[in-house]
Amino acid sequence: MDDIIDRLTYLLVNFRELTSAAGFIFFWIVGSLIAALIAAYKHRSGLGFMLLSLLLSPIIGILGALLVLPNELSLARRKLIKENSKRCGECAEAIKPEARICRYCHSTQFTANT
Repeated sequence: MDDIIDRLTYLLVNFRELTSAAGFIFFWIVGSLIAALIAAYKHRSGLGFMLLSLLLSPIIGILGALLVLPNELSLARRKLIKENSKRCGECAEAIKPEARICRYCHSTQFTANT
């Protein structure tokens, strides 16, 4: 992984050496992939940002991916799945399935006893 980062850093710093068509295409594709990775890390459409970068510019794609806010709904869903929790019916915060009272809004939780 460090070797890849070193190569990318070298290519970005020495942009003047990227005068050949192959080097320019390589820079364009790698920049688009970087934009996709940043967007995917924020739970946004990596494919969408990669296509945006390929069509317009990797710099525009990377800036867009850096400036966009994380997808909070997707993060909340992952948190519910990861922590084995449920949502409060009143305030919609994630609480434990065994909870009788929500720790955020103090409403009574009704659970089916089986």
